Amino acid sequence: MGSQRVAIVLAFLGLGSGFEISTGYGQPPPDAAPVAQADGTEVLASGPIHEAYAEPVDTKPQPTSVVPKQPPDSIQEIPPDQKPAGENVQWIPGYWSWDIDRNDFIWVSGVWRVPPPDQQWMPGYWNQVNGGWQWVPGFWNTGQQDQVQYLPPPPEALQAAASTPAPDPNSVFVPGTWVYVVRDSRYAWRPGYWVDYRPGWVWIPAHYYWTPVGYVFVDGHWDYELNRRGLMFAPVFFRDRIWLRPGWFYRPDYAVYPDYAMSCLFVCPGSYSYYFGDYYAAAYAKGGFVPWLDFRLGRVGYDPLFAYYRWAHRDNPRWIADLRTVYAGRLKGTLPRPPRTILEQTTLIRNLRAKNANVALIENMTAVAPLSKIGQKFVRLETVSREEQARDRVFARQIIDASRERNRVAVQLIKTGKAPLRVTDRPQFARVQLPKAEVSVHINEGREIHGGAVKIEERKPGTFTPDIKIQPRTELKLQPKLEVHRPLPPPRPDIKVQPRHEEKPEPKKPGEHK
Repeated sequence: MGSQRVAIVLAFLGLGSGFEISTGYGQPPPDAAPVAQADGTEVLASGPIHEAYAEPVDTKPQPTSVVPKQPPDSIQEIPPDQKPAGENVQWIPGYWSWDIDRNDFIWVSGVWRVPPPDQQWMPGYWNQVNGGWQWVPGFWNTGQQDQVQYLPPPPEALQAAASTPAPDPNSVFVPGTWVYVVRDSRYAWRPGYWVDYRPGWVWIPAHYYWTPVGYVFVDGHWDYELNRRGLMFAPVFFRDRIWLRPGWFYRPDYAVYPDYAMSCLFVCPGSYSYYFGDYYAAAYAKGGFVPWLDFRLGRVGYDPLFAYYRWAHRDNPRWIADLRTVYAGRLKGTLPRPPRTILEQTTLIRNLRAKNANVALIENMTAVAPLSKIGQKFVRLETVSREEQARDRVFARQIIDASRERNRVAVQLIKTGKAPLRVTDRPQFARVQLPKAEVSVHINEGREIHGGAVKIEERKPGTFTPDIKIQPRTELKLQPKLEVHRPLPPPRPDIKVQPRHEEKPEPKKPGEHK
């Protein structure tokens, strides 16, 4: 392996620096400074990724694991006083997640998120069951709907490959799925289809989420590539129940670099979560952890994120091989594994500096960093005004209230025996009040359906003008060379998309998926 090759591999190894975290007491002023971790708060460089930032797709939805301990109530989490610049950047609060290593709960910090077009966040919740507690995942819900449709168990997905060749190199095959037809009270199979990749956009195929009161169907939609979604923050572990102290609050400060996460990203289907960091031990594989590059949607599709980034790096023939080299080396122990905490990062980065490692290498080996050290080279940040901070806190409280309402509705459905838990049961609709986003984004969507038929849904282009300018770091800079002409790209700040005049599709009946 030559020096250049070594540098490429080493660029994936994540380290970092820093000891501070924003916690405190009383009502935090807008310019509150970070304080030391003396209060028992530990920043983690490894752990689950917030579901609202990125969530894996699984064609075999299943109940989550039951944990033996009751989760604490939501903590007093204050949004950071800086956020990515843009008009539609929302603060989505964090939640508790069970950590199998500590046999305890850790806090998945909230995220700054640009919502996917025409989607709003439906938060998850913890549900009490016999023997413990189960996490019910959150999901992106279509449009400005406050209604959740709970469906009976869907049949097992059919594993059918494409019967027609890809229209062009920019196409990816999306596996078929079952959809529930309300008027017939049964499931019908929707065949797979080809969809064109778009630079900067990830296609999320239709899939189901398990809940204790039925299954939720989420139809296919476009989402931003990771470094345009906003800003995710490192999870934390509280060694003491400090959130119970009067006036205590937690303000996330350490952001996770998305290109670092992609170098050590895992899918854990049973938890409906992505994980980043050190999950290379054999015990994790036995527990269901799968590297994102090896996770499949049945036998005919890749993990949507990996499928997109594989296409985005199509001009780099070594991208997949180098990524596999890193995973294999860490698994065998021939390459260092990622640090688990910010303290481990600090030790590793100090050793590199002692060896006079160049600045560029150290930067590319940083997993998480405080906002004060990220600077404009990663993401353009802007200060959140007092008025915006108050609005963000209200929005976050409404998200938490929606989580509790989902739990209350589920308990009521179970208590009344109306939950559609059998194939022959009727669907149930539940209304959950969600905070309304001020800006909505629409995409002209064209899909080429399996078999040659074309289904096009026309929507009026929105006025979304994202101002998040994130520069991917070394080795992960995307340089797409092909211009996609089919279907029309989503509206960008410098592009005015005019809706085409085609025959409008027949309106859907309430609760019907086509």
